[in-house]
Amino acid sequence: MGIDKFYIFNLVSDILIQEKFGRFVITIKPDSLCKFDQISPTNKVHRHDYYELCFVIEGTGEYLHGDKLYNLNKGDIFICNPLIEHEIRLKASINGTYSSELYLIFFVITLDYIHAISPTHFPSIEEKILHSFTQQHEIVVHHCDNMFSYIDFLMNHIGPNTLNNYGIYNMMKTMAFEGLSLLCSSQNSHPLDANRYPSEFNQLLMFIKSNLNKPITIQDLANASYMSHRNLHYLFNKYVHKTPKEYINTRKINLAKLYLRMNYKVGEVALLVGIQDVGQFSRLFKKQCGISPKAFQQSKVS
Repeated sequence: MGIDKFYIFNLVSDILIQEKFGRFVITIKPDSLCKFDQISPTNKVHRHDYYELCFVIEGTGEYLHGDKLYNLNKGDIFICNPLIEHEIRLKASINGTYSSELYLIFFVITLDYIHAISPTHFPSIEEKILHSFTQQHEIVVHHCDNMFSYIDFLMNHIGPNTLNNYGIYNMMKTMAFEGLSLLCSSQNSHPLDANRYPSEFNQLLMFIKSNLNKPITIQDLANASYMSHRNLHYLFNKYVHKTPKEYINTRKINLAKLYLRMNYKVGEVALLVGIQDVGQFSRLFKKQCGISPKAFQQSKVS
């Protein structure tokens, strides 16, 4: 997919999302594609009174937030907190040139609070995410590759005549909440000097991502990587704190959620994520999400 195709995201800058969830009123404004290159290698140190939720869709760079410096790579999510000085920039080589370009999609987010609330109020999943986010969140989260599922959907559906479509509106909102949720739940935020995943483990993750529509066994991983089962278990436990099977199932269920939001039938979704037995798929989904696929689809839980 050529980077020029991402410029279709300039169309979504006309969308404005404002909704109330319990005590919170959130305003989400998707913005146009942001590019850093040799001509514009930095947005310089600045601050503002709103959040910016950013997603790296291509390239590498650095992010200075307060006094901490982070690496940025394709698939990373990061947040700019209100009134904190920050800068997004390319990495400079020894001779002063820049070896890469950096492309971002970002959302401008403001939060307001309502003090009066019904005593019988039951918080929605969105309210729980916002509560967790305002209590504590990471600044940078690496390897959020599942976000590309949302981007692929939008790339195939955004057009001048579809911006008022509720599905596009809802998908942009879901994408923003998914990003906030990842910032709340991840412990995968690393300053500049932290170790990245080794290349052989990244290749395993890419193999899984490319084959989510098929059954994947640990033997498949062993054949693709020329590693023993024991080494595979060691690497997955070390880097993602899951067994290979747990990681694969998590990725499949995340993809299944996207298809369910698009109103595919449960049986169709099971096949799309490489699970032939619908009953097995439903049990796995409920184990991970706490509700059945059908209940998830009806409630539009994110």
